[in-house]
Amino acid sequence: MKKISVIINNYNYSQYLDECINSVLSQSYNDFELIIVDDGSTDDSRVLLSKYSDYAKLIFKNNGGQGSAYNIGFSESVGDLILFLDSDDLLLKDALSIISNEWVLGAAKLHFKLQVINELSEKSNFIFPETLDKGDLKDLVIKYGSYSSPPASGNVYSRECLKTLLPLHQDDWKIAADSYLIFLSPFCGDVIEVNQALALYRIDYSRKNDLPSKLVFNNSPSTPWAAYERSILTKNAILKSIKEKFDLDYQFDITPPPIDKLRLISFKLFKDKHPTHDSFFRILRSSFRGVVSWPAYSKLKKIFVFMWFLLVAFLPRKLALCLCRKSIVNPFES
Repeated sequence: MKKISVIINNYNYSQYLDECINSVLSQSYNDFELIIVDDGSTDDSRVLLSKYSDYAKLIFKNNGGQGSAYNIGFSESVGDLILFLDSDDLLLKDALSIISNEWVLGAAKLHFKLQVINELSEKSNFIFPETLDKGDLKDLVIKYGSYSSPPASGNVYSRECLKTLLPLHQDDWKIAADSYLIFLSPFCGDVIEVNQALALYRIDYSRKNDLPSKLVFNNSPSTPWAAYERSILTKNAILKSIKEKFDLDYQFDITPPPIDKLRLISFKLFKDKHPTHDSFFRILRSSFRGVVSWPAYSKLKKIFVFMWFLLVAFLPRKLALCLCRKSIVNPFES
């Protein structure tokens, strides 16, 4: 059996904490430790957490961002495998048991799919990512700066991998610290795929009231351009980190299609907020290169995705908006 450390990082999510913690404490697998890092919450999180002092190691710190929470959580852990669980997400009952059974000696990371729930904890039928990459993924990261992976709660790391990658520069990773671990872990070893949902991923659709926010699938910033900008900033920070950790200096060749989708939606539908130096030609050239080479897409899907780019680019704005709204998944909208 492998000891698994589940590290919950929390900032002002008191309304979801009980559910999150209890999803860990009710696991069918017993050889785990629970560490909860509260990153300077100003709601009643700390009062709520006090009742779990007999079941978890509680760490209260000043607000420093997600990266600092990862650093201190890992430094206090003893597990062979480490899962960073967002405090609004939930583990399914057999998650840790399946992770232990599927783990392969020498791997750097195991990842699994996530099932979407809303702010009321209602389950949807939507499970993502559609595909998960596995094996030696260094070349994918070198080419794209990305690969098909879930966000934070869908990833488990070996202790040896995290000893190489952590501590991270907390000033660079106040947010999106999971991206640092996800995209650098392939340089530490192979990635294992579990092709089923082992956790529930929460999207608070009550906050998606305005049109721009509804055109961004997950919990990214509320407008397509802001989400695109964050993606680019994250890619640049990953480049910097790979150079520092592994002495590799290069530029990513191709932008993954999901990032260019945000860029096109921003350009077409919110042009007044989009940088003036951008153009349809630049976006379509980038998207064509990405769609053609993106390994997560089948040949048929590549055709459909590039048709989406062409239609959004050249349809009248109202029709393009309808197409965008149809293509951004909200499993709770009829």
